[in-house]
Amino acid sequence: MADHITQTRVLTICFTLVALLTGCNVVDAPLEIAKQDPTQVKIQSLVTEARLAFSEDRLTTPINNNAFMRYQQILSLEPGSQLAIDGINAIVEKYLAWALDNVERRSFTRAREYVAKAENIDPGHPNLRPVKNRITEREDRTTKIFVLNPTAVSKRRVADL
Repeated sequence: MADHITQTRVLTICFTLVALLTGCNVVDAPLEIAKQDPTQVKIQSLVTEARLAFSEDRLTTPINNNAFMRYQQILSLEPGSQLAIDGINAIVEKYLAWALDNVERRSFTRAREYVAKAENIDPGHPNLRPVKNRITEREDRTTKIFVLNPTAVSKRRVADL
């Protein structure tokens, strides 16, 4: 009987300790949130929204719901924010990567559109020129195929040229 009472007391103490420790975490969380700077809370929210937009390829569109806009808002709250600068750089790099993908598919018009989007964001980005050069190189190397009518060709003479 004494062992049963001892076990009950140990279990009661353990349960009480777990309840107290768990309760302390729950009570402290709202106090921690209340202590945070409202600007930093807003920036964290914008960072989350920017990262989501980036992951969904909403880089600069739609107008009011894109990663670039969010990073600009962060910079307005915290000028020089390295996080926002890095995010904008990632957007430019993604556009340039898409441009290169389109070059490989010989979709040069689309490639140039992506370069233009990147250039609108950061006209001084160091990778703009190399990507533009790559597009030009690939365009110059592209073989153009002309379909000739064999009958018309056989009827032509050198004097007709």
